[in-house]
Amino acid sequence: MMSRYASASALTGLTLLGIAFATPAAAEMTGNRYNLPREYNADVSAAKAYLMTSGERFPILKHLRRHKDRLPAPVIIDVRTVQEHLDGHPPGAYSMPFPRVRSKPDKLDFIGYDVSASAEGSEGVKNVGFGAAAPKRGIILQINHFVEYVESVFPDKNRPLYLLCKTGYRSVQAANALVQLGGYNKVYNIWHGYEGKAKYAYDKSTGAPLQPFEMLDLDNDDELKFKEDGKEKIDADDLDGWAYFQGLPVTKRVLPQRIDARFIDLYR
Repeated sequence: MMSRYASASALTGLTLLGIAFATPAAAEMTGNRYNLPREYNADVSAAKAYLMTSGERFPILKHLRRHKDRLPAPVIIDVRTVQEHLDGHPPGAYSMPFPRVRSKPDKLDFIGYDVSASAEGSEGVKNVGFGAAAPKRGIILQINHFVEYVESVFPDKNRPLYLLCKTGYRSVQAANALVQLGGYNKVYNIWHGYEGKAKYAYDKSTGAPLQPFEMLDLDNDDELKFKEDGKEKIDADDLDGWAYFQGLPVTKRVLPQRIDARFIDLYR
């Protein structure tokens, strides 16, 4: 398990040399890990998202944004649940849960949604609900409420938004919603997600994934899976996401100005 803060100095040089995008054979049609329809601009690696949202660490990027592109500073929107955000997140990320707010769904936490198909002009999609249980009372949210909240925090539709979830599924849905229902122009999905998924070996002669799939032991510790609470889990150091294989900085520090104000009591 990595420390609370991870050094990214070695990664920076490698990133600048080109480890920016990662698209597996299984997702060639759309670019995202789950082969979902893509209405947003592009899929990027966690390393690319870190580089583009860390202008204070890379003065040249800050200079280019200010004097050439004149774009507002890019931000990361973490759409994982409140508890997932509290357990660790990229420094500076905004917590805006979508669609589940709490970690364990119940009838109020998750009603169901799907914006993977085109939602433009569809009242039916806008009215598909998702919800959360706030302390001592239940509230029902709709997809457009998520979009409207993002708009209240980031009204500039040209602001680059990088969407992050656990493995890259919820973030795709959220990114599509922001484009289709919110009209944002620069929305990106962080392909790997915060934790990510296992990496697999490829056949050296064909370049296709080995059959059956052969999971890679990235940290060379001869441990790929373990059991916890009766459930089989993958060794975290063999996951490809932001916090593990990517080795990017993480923090548990929560800033009031970067959390979803609708659920402020849940962050305490």
